[in-house]
Amino acid sequence: MIVLVVFVIVILLTFVSIGALLSYLIHSFLFSISTVWIPLSLTIISKFLWNFSPLIIIIRLITFILCFWLFSYENNPSNINILSLVVYSILIAFNLIILAIVIFINYYHLFFFIFVLSLMIKHFYLQIPRNFLTQFQDQINIFFCHSFNQ
Repeated sequence: MIVLVVFVIVILLTFVSIGALLSYLIHSFLFSISTVWIPLSLTIISKFLWNFSPLIIIIRLITFILCFWLFSYENNPSNINILSLVVYSILIAFNLIILAIVIFINYYHLFFFIFVLSLMIKHFYLQIPRNFLTQFQDQINIFFCHSFNQ
């Protein structure tokens, strides 16, 4: 009888210890989810949605295009909801406009340089005579012939 009572107590203690261990694991898992993973996920999502660096905008555009493609892959064009088409089009257009503005703001000096360079090329191209290249080659030949004769 004592062996049976000890056996039952050992089994009960085993169940209690396993329950305590599972309770601790569940508590620590939920604690790590609520204190680490959820705030980290929200931070990543907020950075993804509100970060305006060109790389993030391109990643967002690729994501929107892939989502739209997956959404409309198996559907006929008549089955696709027109509102979803409008929403995806607005999201893609909005991100393209933001990308253009960010690139222009970050690289305005490059655009200014290209603009000035194009104006200079246009101005000097109009001033260059048609036989400029042959005259230039003749002057180089004269220079080298004269320098060899010296």
